[in-house]
Amino acid sequence: MDEDDLNRIDKVTASTEGVKNRSQFIRQAVRDYLARIEKAAEEEREREIFRRNRYRLHQQALALIKEQAKPYSHDEKETYAFCRNAFRA
Repeated sequence: MDEDDLNRIDKVTASTEGVKNRSQFIRQAVRDYLARIEKAAEEEREREIFRRNRYRLHQQALALIKEQAKPYSHDEKETYAFCRNAFRA
């Protein structure tokens, strides 16, 4: 590593609570970097799954919205009105 980078690490290490030395700092930095790379790879896999299945997901979303938009049945209207009125008092 460059001497400049080592000096910067030493400064941060000295001023950061919980970091004892340069080695600990570097180990943690490597862990954090690997976690970021792994997370980015996982997110890319998920994006690819959504891209491959976007039509089916779109159709399912439309069906769900259509189902939720159905008007209340007579019994549901009475239950809704009862509950709404019961909590007004």
